[in-house]
Amino acid sequence: MHKNREKYSRIKNNDIQKRGMKKSAGPSINNSNSSNIDSEKKKSVREQEKFILTIFLGFILGIIASVLAWFITSKVIVPNIEFSENICKAYPEYMSAPKYSFRIRNIGKRDIMDIDIYFGIRIKGLDPSSSDVVSLVVPVGFNSNKITILRTSSKDFYGTTLEIKLNQCEKFKDSIFPAYIRKKYEQKELTLEDIYSLGTNVETLIVLMGYDKFSGSRKFFNSKPYKLNNIIEGHFMECSMDIKR
Repeated sequence: MHKNREKYSRIKNNDIQKRGMKKSAGPSINNSNSSNIDSEKKKSVREQEKFILTIFLGFILGIIASVLAWFITSKVIVPNIEFSENICKAYPEYMSAPKYSFRIRNIGKRDIMDIDIYFGIRIKGLDPSSSDVVSLVVPVGFNSNKITILRTSSKDFYGTTLEIKLNQCEKFKDSIFPAYIRKKYEQKELTLEDIYSLGTNVETLIVLMGYDKFSGSRKFFNSKPYKLNNIIEGHFMECSMDIKR
């Protein structure tokens, strides 16, 4: 009887110990599962952050590349017009007045086309009683101030010489000009020196507008202001922007 009680007591203690072991093992398994879930969440967050960072960097690099491409095509690889430093004055036999001309060339990287070119004159003090400035545009060239294309001269010299046609500017018939100017215009004998003698200050300027052959963008160029001492008698040298006296 006593032995049976001891045996029953041992069996009961063993059962209690086993149940205790199962209970103690439960939280450990749960903790392990929770740790795995947290690890997966952190990994997912890192991947999302990496993805967002990649998109952001791609966006920034795209903007930088676009700006750089725009700068190169619109500011670096573009037409660039050079104007002669002086105005050439010559005396052709077939003209009663001197012939005036200037030379231009494209020293840029691309051709420029569909060009409008103007020779502007600004006269200050033409009317002593007024401070107004009289501005007028004189025809140049052979095709109503137009040039079809000006090819690049970055490798070989390619310049264009254009005549200033003072005696085709009808503005000189206006009464604002002195009688001797109007008379010389009618007789086709008007000279640039006559114009520079007017008013208190006279400047002339060449303005050129055309389209970049590659990008199609409109480009504007202008020369320095020319003064009376920029009129040089002679002729333009071959393959040069200089005037030989």
